[in-house]
Amino acid sequence: MEYTIGDRIEYFFKGDEDNEPCHDVMIVKALKDLDNEEVFKLKPTTNNKNVLIKGEYDRSTGKYWATKWTDINNETLKAGNTLVFTDFIF
Repeated sequence: MEYTIGDRIEYFFKGDEDNEPCHDVMIVKALKDLDNEEVFKLKPTTNNKNVLIKGEYDRSTGKYWATKWTDINNETLKAGNTLVFTDFIF
């Protein structure tokens, strides 16, 4: 599916404190528009296994560092125009 900046992705997931289904919305943004240390996903999944944290801009590559939420030693570089999914329940 093609996404554009500003799209709202509605989804349901199971897992609130009472294990009841919840409704939530993710927003599509460009990575460069996020604040440092803001969390995001590269795909609009209902789980939080692949949550990343936006890091500093790397001038030598022209990309941003992204660190896996569950493993701070797992870093990668991503282009600023990469579409990401934000504002999900975490």
